[in-house]
Amino acid sequence: MNEGTTSYGRDRLKFALYVYLISLTWLVIALVQWLIINLLPNVGDVFAKPEISYCFFTVGILLVVALILVNQLNKIWLNWILTALTIEFGILGMAALVITSLWPELLLWTFISSLLIVLCIVVNIYLPCDLTKNGFTLHIISCVFFFGSMFILMMYVIIASSYFSVIFQILVSCIVIMFVVHNAQAISGARFAELVPVDFLLPSVAFFYHFVVLFLLSFSAHQYKFGTWTMVAIGWLNPSLLKENEES
Repeated sequence: MNEGTTSYGRDRLKFALYVYLISLTWLVIALVQWLIINLLPNVGDVFAKPEISYCFFTVGILLVVALILVNQLNKIWLNWILTALTIEFGILGMAALVITSLWPELLLWTFISSLLIVLCIVVNIYLPCDLTKNGFTLHIISCVFFFGSMFILMMYVIIASSYFSVIFQILVSCIVIMFVVHNAQAISGARFAELVPVDFLLPSVAFFYHFVVLFLLSFSAHQYKFGTWTMVAIGWLNPSLLKENEES
């Protein structure tokens, strides 16, 4: 009995490490490409048109759906190809936004978004509530946050107050955080529902797109002439960039 339990725990730990390492790999690849697009004008000019990013991101989302369907076929080589394409199209879909930021700002918000994901994974370890068992409750709560965020978004469109923008970011972030914790519990195992410890590509894609949503929300802060903490980061990393921004 003890031997079986130990083997189960070892398999779940190995599976979780695979998922998180692959997710980290996607993040590093994304950050490197975003920095290249941001720092090299010749490369950035190619993706300057928003329409190009729309197309890439739309295809990326469609590829996620295709990956979910193809994943049932257990074709490992096809899963890897679709996963790579899904991640790459998602990365390029952010290009038009990436070129609008300074590189220290890009690093700062990448770090903050990644930190939120890591905190969710850590919370999963100590959370007594089994979110995989209460899927319907999780769905209802996320719907409440979703409807609330839509209302706030419409208020923002009408009134154009930065307060509504912040509330919208918080509500959508709460939805993402709930599902990140839910996925982390399914990966860790020993819960009502758990992922099969061989399917590590799909959860890594899910984590990447959860990160992308949090990262997307940060761009609404970019339009307000840099927030206080962003200003501090830019001034610390490269004071000349801060001076150029103030002069402009």
